[in-house]
Amino acid sequence: MEGKLDSNGTFTGHAEQFYEGDTEVLLRATFRQIPESQWRDMVQRFSRSLNFGGDVSNVKITPPDEIDKPFQVSYDYVRKNYADWENHHTSAPLPPMGLEVFKDAKDRKPPEPLLLGALGKVTYRARMQLPSGYEVVAPAPVHLVEPYVEYEDHIKVENGVLTAARDLVIKKNEVPLDDWEGYRKFGIALSDDEFNFMPLKSVPRVSVR
Repeated sequence: MEGKLDSNGTFTGHAEQFYEGDTEVLLRATFRQIPESQWRDMVQRFSRSLNFGGDVSNVKITPPDEIDKPFQVSYDYVRKNYADWENHHTSAPLPPMGLEVFKDAKDRKPPEPLLLGALGKVTYRARMQLPSGYEVVAPAPVHLVEPYVEYEDHIKVENGVLTAARDLVIKKNEVPLDDWEGYRKFGIALSDDEFNFMPLKSVPRVSVR
């Protein structure tokens, strides 16, 4: 995702998504079953499922039958009151990884090993121009490592531009039952990092006489 946050709290951006593997197969099958005239509505729902509640337009999809290259979805995106704008907090414009565990969740140890899905890597990248007159202090990098999964997050702010790089590697298909608590701690740490809002601080204007 690449875009700009304006002084009214509206984020305007452009998303580029590339899929390979199991998710690619599922998306190709989904878009093959619906007419092209409904692709925008489908992408709108898909975008919201990725925690992007704004509006999409200018949707472009790789023809589902072109299997010689990764499946690509691109669209323009607009969201008013982005993130926690009312309290002048912001966040990197990236979706959650899907392995989050929230602190107040009453999850019980499952009777069988927890399935993580296919082995592979999820890569997120974002670039967001901050509104004029504001600055953000980037949080410290995060690196979480377990025998079955690994997560990294690096956010930096330079010259009024926030960039974020997040990577998740699935190293094993499942979490053993005897590591259930370890997985919960990983999921909580992941959630805390992804939903860590950063304060937007106004920068005093300096007048030159």
